[in-house]
Amino acid sequence: MRSHQNRHLQPAFAFGLPLLAGLVLALAAAAPARSQQLHRFDQEGILGTSYQLSVWTTSEDAARDANTAAQAEIERLSAILNLYDPDSEISRLNTSAGGAVSAELFAVLEACETWRQQTDGAFSCRLGRIVEIWRQADATNAAPDRGELRLLAGRIRRAELALDPAGRTVERPDDVVFSTDGLAKGYIIDRALEAAAGAAPQATGLLLNIGGDMRSRGTPGSRTDWSVEIAGSTQQPVRLAAGTAVATSGSGPRDLEIGHLRYTHIVSAESGWADDRVLTATVRAPDALTADALATAFVAIPTQAALDLANRLDGVDTIIRTQDGREYVSAAWRPDVAAPADAAGAASPFRLSVDYEIPRMQAASYRAPYLAIWVTDEDRQLVRTLATLGDQMRWREEIYVWWRRYGRRVPDLVDAMSEPTRRPGRYHFVWDGFDDFGEPVPPGDYTLHIETAREHGDHALTSIDLELADAPVEIEQAGEGELGRIALEYRRSPS
Repeated sequence: MRSHQNRHLQPAFAFGLPLLAGLVLALAAAAPARSQQLHRFDQEGILGTSYQLSVWTTSEDAARDANTAAQAEIERLSAILNLYDPDSEISRLNTSAGGAVSAELFAVLEACETWRQQTDGAFSCRLGRIVEIWRQADATNAAPDRGELRLLAGRIRRAELALDPAGRTVERPDDVVFSTDGLAKGYIIDRALEAAAGAAPQATGLLLNIGGDMRSRGTPGSRTDWSVEIAGSTQQPVRLAAGTAVATSGSGPRDLEIGHLRYTHIVSAESGWADDRVLTATVRAPDALTADALATAFVAIPTQAALDLANRLDGVDTIIRTQDGREYVSAAWRPDVAAPADAAGAASPFRLSVDYEIPRMQAASYRAPYLAIWVTDEDRQLVRTLATLGDQMRWREEIYVWWRRYGRRVPDLVDAMSEPTRRPGRYHFVWDGFDDFGEPVPPGDYTLHIETAREHGDHALTSIDLELADAPVEIEQAGEGELGRIALEYRRSPS
């Protein structure tokens, strides 16, 4: 399981020979066509997180060329945009008054200012000084002064930043220190995917996933789109069409714990304080930069304002999960979920609230556990996979009960994860009463299963029998080992 060693705040806002040729074509026409195959490349530690490139092509060499090109482009852009490298171009800019910059850095800073205006200042790449204050607070285990942060945030908002496209020059006031994590990864994903496609033009489908943010190009094999699960969500897997992207932002492994209190890694551009109103925001957009920026912004601005903005932007939709477990979707989200037409608009047959705890374990080398939550019927047939948390490919094999019995039978159901594993704490989500194919679940006897597996830790499986009928059900179960207290509450929807 991946270790999150580089914890950092993600500044948000309110916080990319004619004769020979003819011969080849003739031979191709005469020979039977080779089928497209999936080639997948996984690696850890790229941009400080996990990397996965999926390539559909007839040639393994072409797939390797695509992977080599993508990683070379990531390495090149990292030398420009890596805030943790003191020799990177952006780090040097942050220690100067400004000057001429590369086309890539200017494009990122220009995009930052564009989305700052689009979100009325909610998204901001100017918050580096505030980010550094929170890092120091994490190191000293003492929360920062809230009043001082608000004053600094005000000065940053009012600062005059000059970007000149003609000469690609930047004039940086003292209070502005660039922290571009809110969209730089999306920019890099866009550019790296372009490089991969250029190196393997015969590939019919590519999907680049870096740390749960991803963009597609082409289609996967015989299918028309890619499938991406939003772990912990009650929605069906997201259908990702060719050339589109999805990103998720919110509470996760990079959050901070200071003085026994947990603070989200996303800070408000208005107050400078950690913003914890939203648990996660997932955005689907035409490119990864847009998806990355808006996912970050939608965590910080009021939920209705985020939905309104998503509804106004072409090709953008979102699902936002708040801390109380509720889910809010933009107008374009539901028509695209993977559900049959006759069930897509059906009323939810019931509501099953699930609260569970990941306990704090006394371990020298703690890793957040992989987790799967699913429901089976009385014949032990899978009804719905409610959550699968894990940001490395091997998470499926680690939670082996779910994977061996159910997950590996439908490997194409989920091509990528869009949510990381979770730190110790209490979590909540709601099952809406639909199965994995969008069909309403009838009354009957069911079993809820929760499986966890942790590196340097134990494996645990808890199963709870449920009668889902007319009568309400409330169950509370004490925790043991890797899984803490579980509380369930079932209510049938009015007919």
